[in-house]
Amino acid sequence: MNLVRLIYCSESAVLSSLELIRDIIRLAEKTNPLNQITGFLCFDATQFLQVIEGPAAAVNQLNANFHRDKRHKNITLIEYRAVTERTFPGWAMGDVDLAAIRQEVLYRYSASSSFHPARLTAGQALGLLIALEEIRSRNRAKHGL
Repeated sequence: MNLVRLIYCSESAVLSSLELIRDIIRLAEKTNPLNQITGFLCFDATQFLQVIEGPAAAVNQLNANFHRDKRHKNITLIEYRAVTERTFPGWAMGDVDLAAIRQEVLYRYSASSSFHPARLTAGQALGLLIALEEIRSRNRAKHGL
């Protein structure tokens, strides 16, 4: 399988609510497995940082969908590359609301306690997403989810 990883960030073009974001995540959790897509999303009130992994054709189609989605603006590609294995194999679409995360986590990867995903390198973005995924996984295990 020709496996790729895409990391991008974007800004919300509409007034985002937590419920709207949850609806998007629920849809991704249903459709991504059908396309062999895995990934992880972090967000705050206005910005998104997401990694998507899967077959190149499926990832490319999803990326095209993002660019047509009027809920996004200022989409910035951080990384697109072939990979030999998935970093987020257990998530059809994992997610974390940055409002629930301590600012030290952001500072560790961006030298800032504020969320500015467009300023991150590919390594910083992936490191941050991995750290957030680990926090999310621990919280799920702690609460028996």
